[in-house]
Amino acid sequence: MICQLTENLLPGDAISDHVRALDGAMRELGYDTALCVGQGGGTVHVRDLPGALGEEDLLLYEYSIGSPLNEWFAAQHCKKAIVYQNITPPEFFEPYDVRLADAARWGRQQLREILPTLSFALASSEYSAGELRGMGCGDVSVLPILLDGRRYEEAPDENLLQKLSDGKKNILFVGRKAPNKRIEDVLLAADYYAAATHTPCRVVMAGDESMTRYCRALRELAAKLSVELLWLGRVPMAQLIAAYRGSHLFLCMSEHEGFCVPLLESMLFDLPVLAFDAAAVPETLGGSGVVFRSKSLPELARVMDALLFDEALRQEVVASQRRRLENFKADKIRDTLGRILKDHGFFPELEKGAVRG
Repeated sequence: MICQLTENLLPGDAISDHVRALDGAMRELGYDTALCVGQGGGTVHVRDLPGALGEEDLLLYEYSIGSPLNEWFAAQHCKKAIVYQNITPPEFFEPYDVRLADAARWGRQQLREILPTLSFALASSEYSAGELRGMGCGDVSVLPILLDGRRYEEAPDENLLQKLSDGKKNILFVGRKAPNKRIEDVLLAADYYAAATHTPCRVVMAGDESMTRYCRALRELAAKLSVELLWLGRVPMAQLIAAYRGSHLFLCMSEHEGFCVPLLESMLFDLPVLAFDAAAVPETLGGSGVVFRSKSLPELARVMDALLFDEALRQEVVASQRRRLENFKADKIRDTLGRILKDHGFFPELEKGAVRG
């Protein structure tokens, strides 16, 4: 059996969606699987797991932050591996949430202690894989985030789509409202652009808003600016699809990403991406979209204006994103996962007898 372990499973959460998609992919490959959470409900809880896994079973842990669950994981006697999406450096959190900063710091410390107990590790990017290798983990494979494209075929929320169809240019950001995302820079760039070019536009912002102090700072900044802000929280899929379909540019100012799922989502909806060159962002884009290294507002405004109004450029960027998206097709990632598992001695149920014989 392969049991995936994660801290929790949340609706509309990129990592939770990835966990579910991986479970589906492994079942398609013929593996006997289970999902296990440290908190919350909807699947097997860790308190019910001891004794269910044998020494040759695999516990595959979605490693994300410091937690007592990490210690529980390390103590298990089955085969163990992690899926590493990276841990945000604690310096980003400290001005807004000291406890979260401590948890991030603890998570990196625990990671060093856990690595020697693993059979192997998976990372969503070479950026994250390199970090694990730097900690001494020699057996790391890259497995990109797996999206279930069928989820994005849902009909968009018509009320939101109509609101976004009023002639204004919609500049979108999707993601957890956290300081490493530098959402304040998105607001400042959009405000500068609107004022410099006299272009009616709005910032559309969707994502988890549990970091209350940072969200309060964003709202206070937005109140001082002239650009319109449409503040959305963690939205249902219909509204997320409407946000992508109704927007004209995805602007990412983030300074730390282990992968950045909204870049793929933008590719799915043919939404041009303009993104800061940091962490795994350029790797995920893979030469598509438009990547910039300076946050100079006048320079950004010129590129934004071109992407919003130069149709030939927009089509060129969209074409590059479509080509890049081919690398993230579900069947390719599923096959990569199957190869990695077999390379480490984990075979689908139907193949186990043949391998042992």
